[in-house]
Amino acid sequence: MKKNLFGITLAGIVFVTLAGAFLHFVYELSGNTFIAGLFCSVNESTWEHLKLLFFPYLLYAVVEFFLLKREGIFFSKAVGACAGMFFIVAFFYTYTGVIGRNFAPLDVASFTAGVFVAFFTDYKMIKTDRFKAFSLNLAGILYFIIMAVLFFVFTVYPPDIPLFEPPENAALTVEQLGWY
Repeated sequence: MKKNLFGITLAGIVFVTLAGAFLHFVYELSGNTFIAGLFCSVNESTWEHLKLLFFPYLLYAVVEFFLLKREGIFFSKAVGACAGMFFIVAFFYTYTGVIGRNFAPLDVASFTAGVFVAFFTDYKMIKTDRFKAFSLNLAGILYFIIMAVLFFVFTVYPPDIPLFEPPENAALTVEQLGWY
C-alpha cells in the first residue's frame, strides 16, 4: 500500500511547528541543563532559534524514512532543512533591517513559514523520485550530522558575529550559562 506523502507531510508540519514552539521553553524549564541547551535555544540569537526547526525536523525525517520506506529521503530532507533555515535567517534580517528592531509575532511567523518552506521543498523533491541515489542519501545524512555538531559546538562556543548574538545584547558566555 502506497503511503500518503501529502498526509505525512502535513503531520510533519504540525509536529515540527508544535515541537519547535515547545523547545523554545525547554532550556529554561530544565533549569538550564547542559543537555537541554544542546538541543534547545539557550538565548534569543537567530542561530539558537534555528535549532527549533532543525532538531524536530531531523527527528521527523527519521520517522518519515520509516513510514515511507523511500530511498533518498535524507537528501530531500537536508535540502528542506537548509531552505527552511535560510528562510528564517533571511526573513529575520530583512524585516529587522527595514524596521530597525525585532518583534516577537514576526519571529514566530518567520519560524512557522520556515517550517512550511522546509516541508514544501522536501515534498516537491520526494514526489519527483529523482533524488534516490545512495550517494545523495548519504550526503543528506552527512549534512544532518555536520549541522548537529555545529549546533552543539556553537552553542557552547558561539562566534562573535551577529547571527550568534541575541538581538538586544551579546551572546551569553559558557560561564553565564553555568556550563563550566
